[in-house]
Amino acid sequence: MKLLRDSRVQFTLAGVLFGLMFPVIATTIDVLVINRHPLTLSNILLAQLNEPLLWIIDTAPIFLGLFAFVGGYFQHRVVLLSEDLQLQVNTANTLGKELESQNRILEARVVERTSALERRAQFVEAAADVGRAATSIYTLDDLLPQVTQFTSERFGFYHVGIFLVDDSGEFAVLRAANSDGGKRMIARGHRLKIGEEGLVGYVVARGEARIALDVGEDTAHFAAAELPETRSEMALPLYSGGRLFGALDIQSREAAAFTNEDIIVLRVLADQVSMAVNNALLFEQLQTSVDAERRAYGDVSRRAWRELLRPGQDIGFRFADNRVTAARGAWSPLMLEAASRGQSLQGSEEGRPVIAVPVEVSGQPIGVLHLRKNAGDRPWADEEVDLIHRLAEQLSQAVNSARLYQETQRRAAQEQVTSEIASNLRQTLDIDAVLRTAVQELGETFSAREVVIRINPEQKV
Repeated sequence: MKLLRDSRVQFTLAGVLFGLMFPVIATTIDVLVINRHPLTLSNILLAQLNEPLLWIIDTAPIFLGLFAFVGGYFQHRVVLLSEDLQLQVNTANTLGKELESQNRILEARVVERTSALERRAQFVEAAADVGRAATSIYTLDDLLPQVTQFTSERFGFYHVGIFLVDDSGEFAVLRAANSDGGKRMIARGHRLKIGEEGLVGYVVARGEARIALDVGEDTAHFAAAELPETRSEMALPLYSGGRLFGALDIQSREAAAFTNEDIIVLRVLADQVSMAVNNALLFEQLQTSVDAERRAYGDVSRRAWRELLRPGQDIGFRFADNRVTAARGAWSPLMLEAASRGQSLQGSEEGRPVIAVPVEVSGQPIGVLHLRKNAGDRPWADEEVDLIHRLAEQLSQAVNSARLYQETQRRAAQEQVTSEIASNLRQTLDIDAVLRTAVQELGETFSAREVVIRINPEQKV
């Protein structure tokens, strides 16, 4: 049956059958019409034997079958070529569709990659902006809220919070947030147990970033009532000199808003925040140290001035009538008030404009500069007041420098006297002579009325 489906066989059989019609018709005509014999097998065989023309006609099936075979062969070739061509066309169409599909996939990947690169570039640029903005802020209370607000605005995050590890090292405390919910959490003292609560607790305990693509399914997420719109969350550690001191917490309203690539990019932001926080901490420490040193220096300076001036004694001079004289008597009420308040005051004495400006050393008033105009003169102008303030500052520095110089001279004199007494004591090895020399030198040095030295190892105190 399979053979009959071959076009070459079909054409050959058709040619042979068609060719058989010629000898059959010719023999029938010869027997019935020409010879007028009945159509019997013997008459048919006799006609075939006696008529040479029928011999030629009998070859018709052979030639027509051969011609039909040739036609079938070429028809078969045409069919094969047509089928092959159709197959190639179908293959080409399939390849074209696959190529078109691959092009669409490639274009989608290019768009996705371009979008990812643009997102990364935006993140890096925003991180750099955060770093630049943070360099101008030196206190944590000002720095942290600014960083969270700026980060939220540039990156479009729903909530940005900064946690710092407390002194006990057990809790991460929320110190700053941009969202209203986060600010309410700060007000109630929100904190997370390190290693036990939330992504922040996990990050601070292990020192590695973590993402919650769906906070509803991630058990590590801490669901805060103040942040009901959170769908995904990411937390990154904050380091300072190799020490982990907190975490940057970022939350989004979109599910699966973060990728592993975001961790790489946002780590740059976390590093910028870490450096800014570290600088702020160092600045606060330095400021605290400077304030302590300033207070200590102020205490030393005030003590030195008290030692320099005996109780009830002050040093001062007055310029009046083109003469400089020692200032004596009680201070005016305006001078006393200026010294008490530590600020300049203006007033009027007997119709004359006056101004009193405190002279300060290390933030503490040690005296007052008092100026008075003539009767009828205009009040002190702002330019005059500024000039007097600058002069008071210069005067305080000069007076304190002179005090330091006098103190240095006094100490040098004391060292010299001590050295001379010690030198005189070392000139003899006799105990009586040493003691005699000591009382004499001390009495002469301090103009003392009496100096006594008693030595008795057995004496009980």
